[in-house]
Amino acid sequence: MPGPEAIGPAVPALALVAARQPDAVAVAEPGGTTSFAGLIAAASRIADAVAGHGRGHVAILLPTGASYVAAVFGCLEAHRLSVLLDAAHPVVRNAAIATAGSVDVVLTTAAIAASIDWPGVTVIAVDDLLQGPAKLIVKPPLALDVPAFILCTSGSTGLPKLIVHSQATMLHWARTTHNALHVTSADRALSLSSMASLGGFTALLSYPLAGAATEIVDIATGGIGGLLEALGRGEVTIVRAAPSLLRGVARLPDVASVLGGLRAVQSYGEPLLKSDVEALRQVLPADCLIRTTYGSTEASGLSWFARADDTHDPLRVPAGVLMPDTEAAIVDDDGVDAPRGEPGELVIRSRYNGLGEWQDGGIAAGRLVPDPATPGTRIYATGDVARCDTDGVFTILGRRDRMLNINGVRIELAEVERALNDLPGIARAEVVVRTRGTTQALLGFLIPVSGTVPDLADCKARLRATLPRAMVPSQLIVIAEMPLLPGGKVDGQALLALADAA
Repeated sequence: MPGPEAIGPAVPALALVAARQPDAVAVAEPGGTTSFAGLIAAASRIADAVAGHGRGHVAILLPTGASYVAAVFGCLEAHRLSVLLDAAHPVVRNAAIATAGSVDVVLTTAAIAASIDWPGVTVIAVDDLLQGPAKLIVKPPLALDVPAFILCTSGSTGLPKLIVHSQATMLHWARTTHNALHVTSADRALSLSSMASLGGFTALLSYPLAGAATEIVDIATGGIGGLLEALGRGEVTIVRAAPSLLRGVARLPDVASVLGGLRAVQSYGEPLLKSDVEALRQVLPADCLIRTTYGSTEASGLSWFARADDTHDPLRVPAGVLMPDTEAAIVDDDGVDAPRGEPGELVIRSRYNGLGEWQDGGIAAGRLVPDPATPGTRIYATGDVARCDTDGVFTILGRRDRMLNINGVRIELAEVERALNDLPGIARAEVVVRTRGTTQALLGFLIPVSGTVPDLADCKARLRATLPRAMVPSQLIVIAEMPLLPGGKVDGQALLALADAA
């Protein structure tokens, strides 16, 4: 796929796909399927409904599925900036985002509408807009570089940050997916992240514009059983999921029998460990690609295909090489470029970084600093510690709070987690850091293999035999299941709460 400027605005691009393959499946979900012709028609009806209400931004508060996809394209067709919300999040949180995001219309379902009482906001239930003929919209397509979407991410203040994107910034992510995985109309992609997240939203745009089908599975409602049922039909060719979820899937009994149709697995959001790849290789087809990407809600990023002969890092699969039209630097604490091979903060420069942060009714630069030398290009300091080797391959070592120094020993939590995962009788483990004043302590959380009860004293003894004393968690806590955020990442705050309760 060419660059965003060659692709052009998303609505006409989707209309071309619908004209070429009107009856092909665009979205498959537990309730049925939606064709490309049906998707573009639903988008036009939503655009027509939105056009008659308000002038502000439009919140999309819909379950994961065809209605969400149609709403995104409908808002583009109506020239209305959409604020992407997750229906699984608390109502109070979504209301706060809508207020901060200058929302005056919300697209939702009749069932959810009953819980919405947002002052000054018109509620439109889309239930009856998903079927029927297309509405004629005469507006020219929305320009590529103007604000089009707001995605939210957790902020350092404890309140969500609202990151503004144009079509160009999101189509940039779509073309990297298309080009890396060679996505075609023969593919069916299953994405296990919220459509209100960067990963889920990228999938929402990427696969329809390539003519590929999107398979919808809501883990929160369907569970692992729903995932295995969808995979077991043999139609899914691409799976997108966070490493935390892939790690669990690889350990399911007889899971290889439902993965035979996969040609690519895409991970995102967290470093992919070599041990994860080894586990996946045991259950995936021999020729299945394993791709990892690095990026953030704010910025462009990196990508890489996992290989058995990779020697860049003993623990992790590299984040990879820079995506097109993207530059990066590794800087030390003083902002000076670090020597090749030395760790430092990753800083990304690209014209496909986000446009800025929505604050007080307008776009502010926030941490997306405009580059004075190149108009339209923005610089983003990620807060992630990384290393760039002499061949230009980047490895993400973790957030700054995932690397620490205890008693003079530099500790990377990935190494501690690997030791915990290697303990006999342990199905899964995670490590978090608890900070109290100037004291930091490692806490290890263990999920035992079904039917076993781990001997924690023996576990501690085994860890002391393999790790420096400072790297042995001060507390090991047995839990039944790993708390996850909507996007599939481990919920570190929930683990700390479990530790306090224990």
